[in-house]
Parts: sequence; C-alpha cells; structure tokens
Amino acid sequence: MVVRRIQKTHRVAIPPQIWRALGLREGDKVEVTLVGGKIVIFPVTQESPTEALWNLSKNPTPTDQPDSVIAEAMGDRVEKALSRK
Repeated sequence: MVVRRIQKTHRVAIPPQIWRALGLREGDKVEVTLVGGKIVIFPVTQESPTEALWNLSKNPTPTDQPDSVIAEAMGDRVEKALSRK
C-alpha cells in the first residue's frame, strides 16, 4: 500500500508501480468513481464506438471494400496493443 497526499490542486499521483503494472502511460484515460465510501480509479480501456471507427484508417479513402480496410486497420491496432504489454 502506498499513501499519497492530496495536493493543493486536488490532485493525487498514481504510484509508478501501479501505473506500470496496468500499462498506463501519460495521456491515458482513467475513470474515478466512488464505491462504498472509497475512491476507485480504473483505466478506461475502450474508446467510444464512434472514436474507434473514426480512428481506424490512417489514410481515409473511399473504397468499395470497407470490410477489408476495417479488418486491416484492426489488425494493426491489435498488434500495437499487444506490443505495449
């Protein structure tokens, strides 16, 4: 267990051993919620469906085979996510 002080700006730092164990990086999103009188912070692992679709293609171009474009982009994202772990 690690004890942290709340800073003047109402911020609390997540200890390095915790964010490393979760694979968190600067800019990642976390959700902060109250559960049974305790503060719970957990990583937001999914984008909204709209964000996920919007960011699929590196070079958005019209295509008559959208399924193949989506499959290729998702393969790249899965590989990238696995390499981060």
